[in-house]
Amino acid sequence: MTGTTTDHDKLLLQAFGRIEERHEVPTVQAAAIEARLTFMEAYDLVNTLFTAGYLTHDLRLSDAGKKAIK
Repeated sequence: MTGTTTDHDKLLLQAFGRIEERHEVPTVQAAAIEARLTFMEAYDLVNTLFTAGYLTHDLRLSDAGKKAIK
C-alpha cells in the first residue's frame, strides 16, 4: 500500500482502533466481528495491513494506521 486504504482496510483499522480504545485484547476474530467481515477477509487484510506498516506485530495500530483512519 502506498498510503491509500480500501473500504475494507479502513473498516478493519477502525475496528482495531475501537478495540484498542476499550483496552481489549486485539485479535483477528474480534476485529472481524467488530468490522462485520468474515474471519478470512479479516485474516487476509491483517497480513496486508501488517506488511504495509499499519499494524504492529501485536495487532495494535501503528502511527501510520492511526493516520489512515482519520
